[in-house]
Amino acid sequence: ETTTDEAVVEVVEEVKEEVQEVKEEEVFLVVEEMPSFGSGDANEFRSWVFANMKYPEVAAENGIQGRVFVQFVIEPDGRLSNVRVIRGVDPALDKEAVRVIESSPRWNAGKQRGKPVRVSYTFPITFVLQ
Repeated sequence: ETTTDEAVVEVVEEVKEEVQEVKEEEVFLVVEEMPSFGSGDANEFRSWVFANMKYPEVAAENGIQGRVFVQFVIEPDGRLSNVRVIRGVDPALDKEAVRVIESSPRWNAGKQRGKPVRVSYTFPITFVLQ
């Protein structure tokens, strides 16, 4: 049998944990240490994207090109989540942009006060026919 004091303590602990989880879910736009890809050179991710991108045939055949803006969250473990197009060009290009971003290797997480946090990132992918 638990006394009322013990029950109150348990509830307070549960509430504390929930508050902690909410804070951890917070997504930052700017952090003290921004996320980085590979060695940290800003162009390294761009190079990786272009090396792994497949120009959709239907878009190439129709001469469709342009810049797709993709937004995603870099999780504390470096995985990418919530990948979505915020400004698209054409369904075929938009779909390929999301596919290539989702297949990205892990990043080095962004940090706030020395702890890895979730960071929102927007990345433009330019599709140009050669």
